Amino acid sequence: TPQDYYVREMQIRADDRGEVVPMLTSLLHFYQQNNKNTSLTGSIGVGFRLAGDKNFSSLTFMGGPGVIFGKSNRIILSAGLMTGQVERLAQGYQVGDTFISEVDNVPLKERYELGYFLAFTYNLGK
Repeated sequence: TPQDYYVREMQIRADDRGEVVPMLTSLLHFYQQNNKNTSLTGSIGVGFRLAGDKNFSSLTFMGGPGVIFGKSNRIILSAGLMTGQVERLAQGYQVGDTFISEVDNVPLKERYELGYFLAFTYNLGK
């Protein structure tokens, strides 16, 4: 979960930002064509955040299985693992550690971590 870090009473603290991050993504779906109303698919994709200050600088990568519904106008439900950059404490600090500084700038670093995604997509072509 992404977190906001701050210092209060000389102690590092954190608040969760929330688990849902809206993103604009592009997914490729791999499946075998058939005449059934449902099919299994594999999905891979890339996306970027729609909210926050690092929209385009941090790409997110995702992949997993999915289910295709429909024959011509297809709706696809995909779920799986994703990896994206999140801010974490740097220099060995942890939440709860004592931190004494004139400006209370907690040292942070960006690193990729695993998460999960759920996506609904619509087939634009036929």
